[in-house]
Amino acid sequence: MHDPHNALTSADAALAAARDCGDGLQEGWALGYGAGALHRQGLVSEAQTRLRAGADCLASQKSAQARLAELTILNSLGTLLRQAGQPVEALETHRRSERICRAGIPGRTDELIALYHAVARQQIGNDLAALERWPEAEPPLRQALAAFETAQMPAWAGPARLDLGHVLSALGHPDARATLLAARDDLTGLRSPRQAEAAAALEALSALSASSTSSASSASSASSASEETTAAR
Repeated sequence: MHDPHNALTSADAALAAARDCGDGLQEGWALGYGAGALHRQGLVSEAQTRLRAGADCLASQKSAQARLAELTILNSLGTLLRQAGQPVEALETHRRSERICRAGIPGRTDELIALYHAVARQQIGNDLAALERWPEAEPPLRQALAAFETAQMPAWAGPARLDLGHVLSALGHPDARATLLAARDDLTGLRSPRQAEAAAALEALSALSASSTSSASSASSASSASEETTAAR
């Protein structure tokens, strides 16, 4: 549904129907759909409220389907919180997702849960990066990227590589440029809109490197001049 107003009307109708028949799983999904429609209308706080309600509704259900739906809703909530400038709350939300993954979901394969866990790890890394806790952000992003590569999921690995590249750049890590280059190539191949973000990150890294080189050269010249002056005395 491209019209968020119609989408919200439909989500509200689905929510009412789910509540009428006592279907907690569909109630949770309907709350999530409604949150998406509200977000597209720019109503971020209202969207967060619905996502919280959806996650809590699904948490009260016992089925494996409800656990997977809860993970999806929590991921959306955490991402929305981070985008709204609430990284602490986002981190708490994504760590809740991780606890669910670590507990396991009966009837679902380890491989499937590993992918959900990798998504949670990626988002935890991004939350830590938003908090500028760079050293802590690196390991979960590396773990997420490795999991996506093992599962041969390039559409997920590309964005995770870019996220890792941002963190490595902030850390001044020697692998930052190679990681960003690989991310740019991945995202270009995927025709992802984030390819422009990767290109911009590479440009920023190049500018920073040039500035650092220039500063180091100036400092070296100043030091040499000082030494010559001292010697002349």
